[in-house]
Amino acid sequence: MVQVTIAYTYLITYFFV
Repeated sequence: MVQVTIAYTYLITYFFV
């Protein structure tokens, strides 16, 4: 599931910012 990976990456990026 690519969408799940994208969602997790978005969350991680949001937390890092």
